[in-house]
Amino acid sequence: MAWTTPRTWVTAEVVTASVFNTHIRDNLEDLFDRAHTKPNLTWLATSNEPPAVDPATPVFRNTHPLLNFDDATKEYALFSGVLAPTYTNGGLTVELHWMAATATTNAVKWDVDIDAIASEGHDIDRTTWSPVQTVTDTCASASGELIMSTLTYTHGAAMGGLLGGDMCRVRVARDGSASGDTMSGDAQLYKVVLRET
Repeated sequence: MAWTTPRTWVTAEVVTASVFNTHIRDNLEDLFDRAHTKPNLTWLATSNEPPAVDPATPVFRNTHPLLNFDDATKEYALFSGVLAPTYTNGGLTVELHWMAATATTNAVKWDVDIDAIASEGHDIDRTTWSPVQTVTDTCASASGELIMSTLTYTHGAAMGGLLGGDMCRVRVARDGSASGDTMSGDAQLYKVVLRET
């Protein structure tokens, strides 16, 4: 619901359902929505749980921690968290905030998949990655300038059946050997945001 400027009531005014709903119910719902914003998780590069094979390389740039993804080898980063119980099955959007280490032209191809870990009854010795979603985005024209690349997941199997309150892991990779990845040098990941669409 959208916020409506509250009505100024007068003495002995008869309140109709329409007026009450607009000025009381709808405004209370709007305040509730603002207080309970759509759930999201934000991970900085330091939150990476590096995989044993082909991990992205931690680096610093002007004291900012980043993860370097090579232009020739497919490298990975893993981020874990709990999706808020207020998630309403609206699907998820993943935002990758990144920059080029040195390049000022061409594109990077990112792969993202999700491992949903149910709150109860899930065998953590088993990993079930969702189908990989990809996005190819052009780097900024100035080295060090952030770009935000987004991927959207429809609720359900596309995101591994993840539900509110479930643990999850998000795996990010740069597919430097893919035909669409044309940027020379490292791509530097600054942060990852997972939010309800």
